[in-house]
Amino acid sequence: MIVNFIFFLSAFVAIFSIVNPFGSIPFFSTMTANYTKEEKKKTLKKSILVATLVLFVFGIGGKYIFMIFNINVDVFKIAGGILLFKVAFDMMHGKYTRSRLSESERAEIEEREAVGIVPLGVPLLAGPGAITTVIIYVTEKSATIIDQAMIFVAVVIVMLISYYLLYFSDIFFKYLGKTGNQVISRIMGLILAAMSIEFIVEGIKGLF
Repeated sequence: MIVNFIFFLSAFVAIFSIVNPFGSIPFFSTMTANYTKEEKKKTLKKSILVATLVLFVFGIGGKYIFMIFNINVDVFKIAGGILLFKVAFDMMHGKYTRSRLSESERAEIEEREAVGIVPLGVPLLAGPGAITTVIIYVTEKSATIIDQAMIFVAVVIVMLISYYLLYFSDIFFKYLGKTGNQVISRIMGLILAAMSIEFIVEGIKGLF
């Protein structure tokens, strides 16, 4: 039971760090500035639902993707660890939130009604990094069925926390400010960097 809890805690910290809802607060506050309370809630619910479904789909189908493309889990861990380290590095340098969207995507955002789906749901909350993290944990060789179930519980908890953080984003943004959000993102980046290196090391050990 203790081992299961430690695995759950590790997955939760990794998923929360990569999703980093604090990094989405400035974006959400800006994009929903003229929304009514109900519109904001509806948009947020849609984004959380989409992000959760995306992570669930890749979490459940991850091993089948490996089978279809004949991908070694340890190799994926190394590649995933490198990707996550790049994300963590950008977070620590205050670049991650801005680099998630291309200029063309930014230009289209104002014209879209589905802000909750794109870009808030995907890729801001459920981006490549979050998808990679979930797949790595689900396909962990030592993971039991209980461990795998706990990963999806961790995803749900992270998304619930994200919902409330973003719902009260105006308050958080007011008190934390831009600097506060950047500090939190850098701390998340540092945690993620350590975990990404651990993924790489585990992958290398698995190959040899």
